[in-house]
Amino acid sequence: MLELSLQCVLVVLLLCSIGWSALVHRRLVALRRDGGEIGKFVVDLAGATTRAENAIRQMREASADTMRHWQRQRVDGEQLAADLRRAAAEADMYLRELHDRLASARQVVDGQDSGRGTAFEARAVAESPSAAVQPASRHEQIRRAIKDLR
Repeated sequence: MLELSLQCVLVVLLLCSIGWSALVHRRLVALRRDGGEIGKFVVDLAGATTRAENAIRQMREASADTMRHWQRQRVDGEQLAADLRRAAAEADMYLRELHDRLASARQVVDGQDSGRGTAFEARAVAESPSAAVQPASRHEQIRRAIKDLR
């Protein structure tokens, strides 16, 4: 009886062992099947990472090119602004000089010469109708002064 009960326990243990082995076998098969998918996933991930790195490098290069272009434009713009300020200052100086000459010439023409103007300046102003009329705005004054200088 003892022998029978030991054999029954042994049969139960063997059945449990067979069930456990079947379960382990199914999990191993699934792992091998998923292992191939995992390998494919790893390969796809490596390819995506390489493409992302290339895209980031290209974006950095494009950003650096854009920065260099912007800096060149800024330097050119600053140079142009300086040139325009210098030209505006010169135009203002010429405009003041023309205004002073016009005032002197008017005094000579009106017979109120205070010694600042000459007969030549008075004649030049009297002969130039555009110089005799004062422009309405500062821009118009500069425009006419430049036109008269040419």
